[in-house]
Amino acid sequence: KKLTDMETNYKSTKSEIQSISTNVANLANNFNKMKIDLDNVIKSQDFISKEYDKQNLLITGLQTQITDIKKGCAETKLVNKNLAKTCTDLRTELEKEKSALNDLQQYSRRNMVDIHGIPRLNREDTDKLVTVLAGKMGLTLLKSDIEISHRTHPGANAPIIVKFLSRGTRNAFFDKRKNLRNIRVRDLGDHFGDCGHKIYVNESLTTQNVDIFKAAKNKFGRNNKYIWTHHGITFMKKDDRSDKIMLKSMTDVVGYVTNSNNNNIADTDQESCKPKFSLAY
Repeated sequence: KKLTDMETNYKSTKSEIQSISTNVANLANNFNKMKIDLDNVIKSQDFISKEYDKQNLLITGLQTQITDIKKGCAETKLVNKNLAKTCTDLRTELEKEKSALNDLQQYSRRNMVDIHGIPRLNREDTDKLVTVLAGKMGLTLLKSDIEISHRTHPGANAPIIVKFLSRGTRNAFFDKRKNLRNIRVRDLGDHFGDCGHKIYVNESLTTQNVDIFKAAKNKFGRNNKYIWTHHGITFMKKDDRSDKIMLKSMTDVVGYVTNSNNNNIADTDQESCKPKFSLAY
């Protein structure tokens, strides 16, 4: 019986030893796995540390670049400021030169007038038309007083531009324009039939001065009774008692404040003179 008990105890002890061995083996496996995991963690931390160092270097490089860019921007701003000043100075100088050139061109027109409202005739003699018109206005004018006359463009109602040999003749002709209120195209001869166009005599303006005059009419016409030109310069007056205002440039027109936006103005030296209808001859 004792022998049997000892065998039973031996088997039991052996079984426990085997169980312990199995547990020890499992613990060893788990330990190995933990060691592998720990090695991986260490490697990962080392990678992160290296990446952190790389990012630090990259950030430092970017900060240096940003500093250089800011410095470059500051230098560029200074250059741009200097260029802007140069451009402003050049623009101012250009405007002065343009104004001087315009004044010179206008001065070259001092012996000239524009005549509006006379329809074109076939094989017309504009010098003859001008002398006839002068006679109707009460001025004796010879063809020899005219240096040249012609239409300003091929259109049927193109104005006639006239250049006189002397300033005095031009002024005498221009001063008689007040008599035009009772003169119509038909008064110039039978070849015009019953054409009832009004005729207008205006200063001969440069393109720039025409633009200034038209802009003034469009902007200030409603609030100003008179808008006219004198020696190429545009003037306006609100009424008979007000002071005249000079508009020598487009800047003057744009800068002058008004609530007007209508071109309903009185007859002036420089009038819009397109005929109301056209006749073919």
